[in-house]
Parts: sequence; structure tokens; C-alpha cells
Amino acid sequence: MKPITQTLRPLALAAALLALGLAAPSGAAAYNTFTGVGSVNSIHFGSVLVPLPGGKAFLLGGNLWGDDNKRYGEVFSSSTNTFSYTAGVSTNTSIFDGSVGVALRPVSPSTTGKVLIAGGQSGGDGLFAELFDPTTGLFASTTGQMTYERIDANPTSALLPNGKVLIAGGKTALGATPKTAQLYNPVNSTFTATGSAETAHLYGTATVLADGKVLLVGGFDDAWAFMTSAELYDPTTGVFTATTPLPVGLAGQSATRLANGNVLLTGGYIDGLGATTRAYLYNPVTKIWSRTTGDMTRVHLNAPAVLLPSGKVLIIGGDDGGDPATPTSSTELYDPRTSTFSLSGPMSIARNYARAVLLTTGKVLVTGGKTNGGVEFPTASEIYTPTPIIPGKPTVKWATDKRKRLVTATVNLVVGTTYKLTAKLGRKTKTGKCKTKGAKVTCTLAPGKGKWAFSITPSNAGGNGTVNGKAIKL
Repeated sequence: MKPITQTLRPLALAAALLALGLAAPSGAAAYNTFTGVGSVNSIHFGSVLVPLPGGKAFLLGGNLWGDDNKRYGEVFSSSTNTFSYTAGVSTNTSIFDGSVGVALRPVSPSTTGKVLIAGGQSGGDGLFAELFDPTTGLFASTTGQMTYERIDANPTSALLPNGKVLIAGGKTALGATPKTAQLYNPVNSTFTATGSAETAHLYGTATVLADGKVLLVGGFDDAWAFMTSAELYDPTTGVFTATTPLPVGLAGQSATRLANGNVLLTGGYIDGLGATTRAYLYNPVTKIWSRTTGDMTRVHLNAPAVLLPSGKVLIIGGDDGGDPATPTSSTELYDPRTSTFSLSGPMSIARNYARAVLLTTGKVLVTGGKTNGGVEFPTASEIYTPTPIIPGKPTVKWATDKRKRLVTATVNLVVGTTYKLTAKLGRKTKTGKCKTKGAKVTCTLAPGKGKWAFSITPSNAGGNGTVNGKAIKL
């Protein structure tokens, strides 16, 4: 789905109060801040956290031995701000960290809405894979096991445009650091080998680019040396090829693809320098790496980064890289327009190794991790509310069934945005129904005979966006 340009417009009252240095009145939205929500029912350190439709998120696993509750998935609902156990229990008898979790594309009826969980320290073999169905709350094993085992050292996954899932990096149960990679095919629910990476990438990152290729970068090699290596995986050929290396050896970073197609690397360790405030950009057109104009204001090692609907990137918590590490509650925003960072609202709890995901409401859910010097495992979770934005004019695909006098309007989904289809004829106004499926929103309306003025209006917390309209004679 192509990025959709949107324009920032803070609510007038909140903006005026902020300009005066005053707090918003009770009941007004507090933007760029965190608020507490319901706690998780079990500790899930090192878990899988995956966004679901309808403002929900799926949580599974973790590496606290002796807590069998980690086999119970949990679903967060933004309508109640609570977590609840799934109806079923994972078929994996030993879900520890090192798993990957991916919400599959609806490439077939059997894959619609399902989540793939693969790898991790599952009984020691790391070959385990299963599917979670949010509609039933049940788990089922995939038709075939993984081709290559992956247990920890952060194996990376990437959802390809064709619906397949690439899994690379990580290590085996015996401690080997393989270069091999594999593909999961959701149509037949099986894994197959694909081309091997040129080097091993432990604690590296994999990012899908706008052209469908995958950027695999950084991490440690099989001798645990910092890597400058960067590679591109081409799904059409199944081959990895080297691209311009990083200017420094880097491991443990977060990677985020920006709306302009560039990839932002934040956090991590730099060889010889330790935990860093530096950030780097990869331009997939020129294949050149460069530092951002400004560095992060704080060190954010072991910190997730989330792309917001505004195009900014939220870097969340992490630690200072010390021994022992000191978790932080600070967060900051990267603005791609200026290529600089600025502090945002702090979390209520200092935490590193947290899990964070952008919900379809446009807000960010943060849960898990460690706190208090990396000793305690918090069950408390929180929500980040970014500054609201006005949606840009949506691109609409119009279709007409003259026999049924039915009009269908399809748009690309923008996170946190809802859509309304209306038709006007004189003083008459009729409203259609809209349904979301995957990355598309489909609205339908059969207003009757006549030449109607149809319009799709996008809206969110920032207000109504620019209307896309069309006159259609039925």
C-alpha cells in the first residue's frame, strides 16, 4: 500500500493552550502522551505482539520458565482497553523468546486475518510453527514445520508483497549462526528454502522496501563481530545480493521504513563506541547510507520504533547500554521533514525490551519488557496518543452496477482513519455502509434512480479530510 500524504492540524483549543504553556482542560485529549490501560494477565517478556483489525492486538509467548500461561495468547481491545485470554492454547508446549509473529495478507480465504508464529525455543528444536485465528481464538499447527530452525538472537521476518513471509537471521538450538533463509507460503501453509544470505545476521533487521525487495542489515556475524554488511533480498529471484555497507558496525538496532521510502536505523551498539544516539538513513534509490541531520537526544538501546500515521517515528524507552543496564521511560520523535529528533511524552514506567505496535486506531500500544534495573517484568501496559492529523484526499476506485443501481467505492486504509460514503440528489442525502478487509475499505450504497453526487469523506480525531466525489447516473 502506497503511503498517503496527510496534513498535521492540531485541535485549535489544545494548540492555543500549549502555546500559552497551559494544560488542556479536563476531558480534552492529551496528545503525544502515554496513558495506562489494563494490565496483561501473564508476564510475556520477549513475546510476539501483532496488530489485528478493529483496534486490537495479539500477544503470545515469552521466556519466563515455569509460567505455562505464556502458552495462552492474549488479545488487547482498544474499545475496552483490556487484555483477555484467547479461547485456545498454543499447541507449542514451550514458547520462549525468539519467535517471529506476522499478520498474514488475505491471499486466500484460508489466510484471511490469521497470524503466523514461527520459531523460538520450542522444545529445543526451533522448527515449530502455528497459525492463530482471531475470529475463533484458536491455534493450529501449520501443514509443515520450518525448513530451518530458529530459536533466538532475533530472527527477522518480512511480509512480502506476494503474501509470503521471509525468515532469516537468528541461530540454531546448537548455537550455530546460519546464513540460510526460508519462505512461508500461506496458500499451502508450508515452508521452503530460499537463497542464503551472504553473511549471518544475528540481531540484525529486515525491512521491506517500496519495490518489494528486503533490506537485511547489521547485527553480528557468526564470530559475534559487529557487521557493516547490508544485503537486498529479491523475492522474484530468491537471491540475496550485497548493497552499500553501513559506515559503522552496528547491531541491535531498530529499522523503520519511512513514507518517502528511506529506511531509518535507530538505537543499537556501534562497534568501538557502544550504545549510541546516532541514527542512519538508507536511500534505496541511490543505495547510499547517511547520518540523520540530528542525533537522538538520549541513548535508546533495546527500544522499539513505530511509524506513526503522520510519518514521524516514535522511539520508545530502551536503556543506556550499561552493565547493569538502566531502563528509561523517555521517548522521542523523528521528523523526516527536518531529519531531527525531539523528546515526546515519557512512559509511566521505565522499560527496555518492550513490545510496541501501531493499532488501527492510530494509537500505539506498549507492553512487556523489563524495568527497575532490568530486574522486574511489568504487566502494566500503556497507550501513546499522537497528535491528530487530517487525512489527505483518498484515492477512490469507483464501480457501478446499473442494474442494481449500486455504487461501490474502494480506498486504501489509512491507520486511524474512518470513511463515509454519501450520495446527494436535491434535498435527499443517503449514507452507505463501509467494511474493512485487509488494507482496503469497501463502501457500498444503492440510493435509487437519478443522477447522484457521491462522495467519500475520510475522518479521524483531527477532523474531516478532503472529500473525493463523483457524479453518477443510476
